[in-house]
Amino acid sequence: MKILNFLKLFGIVALAVGLTFGVKTGYSQALTGNQILAKVDERGSFGTGGRITITQFNIVAKDKTKLEKKFAFFTKTNIKDQPDRLLSYFLEPALERGTIFLSIDPVDPKEKTKLYLYLPALGQTKELIAEKDRNAGFAGSNIQQDSVGRSNFSDDYTAELSNEDTVEGRKTFVLFVTAKAGVDVDYPTGRIWVDQQEFIILKQEGRRADGKLEQVFEATDLKLFDGRLEANKLIIKNVLEESETQIITVEKRKADLPDDIFDPKNLKTFDPAKFGVK
Repeated sequence: MKILNFLKLFGIVALAVGLTFGVKTGYSQALTGNQILAKVDERGSFGTGGRITITQFNIVAKDKTKLEKKFAFFTKTNIKDQPDRLLSYFLEPALERGTIFLSIDPVDPKEKTKLYLYLPALGQTKELIAEKDRNAGFAGSNIQQDSVGRSNFSDDYTAELSNEDTVEGRKTFVLFVTAKAGVDVDYPTGRIWVDQQEFIILKQEGRRADGKLEQVFEATDLKLFDGRLEANKLIIKNVLEESETQIITVEKRKADLPDDIFDPKNLKTFDPAKFGVK
């Protein structure tokens, strides 16, 4: 589900402030599709440094079961020569509290993201290596686990700038993306709507190899945070299964996060209360 790498995910899809490309002169003269895609990756989603984000997940599963879950996401991103890191701490429901999912993005884009899962009932941390584990849905949602914490469209896709459109009252570039040869992705083709001024993905579609539309993503509730415009609500739909995940920001703040909390060996002793999360 790498078409969903809009995620650094949960910050939640932050927007860069102001392009310097002169997009007002006409999109066809300013940027190519691949340049736009590269800039989406370059800017990341959380700004620079540490952040804590509390989010509510509202999940409607394939069998129409409805779930509500709450998480605290601790992120440290866009620091020179250091990997982007995301620690997901399960807050609710109570039976899952204390479960931790850790994603460490490699500095070398050719390497795979390292994924770890800590289960408090077992008191053990497991690295997720098998593809069936990496491809599983995050916390019962329709978001693939190995998409969490990543933004690497340019590694996986080439983009053609097809036209422009308006989404959430904002002008967007519309890109048609095609998977590069030899890249393993769930969606070989798709479309991406990128804000012309803030360079965020506001809408996204992923199509399977048979051409059927399967995944649709929308970013809404746009507000400023720390000088950046961000989407405070994400909607991810699997239109074939009729499943849906809504991710809603409850609270977020900048934070000075020590590197050692992202060490897999320290997940067992991680205490979110030290950072004001209860």
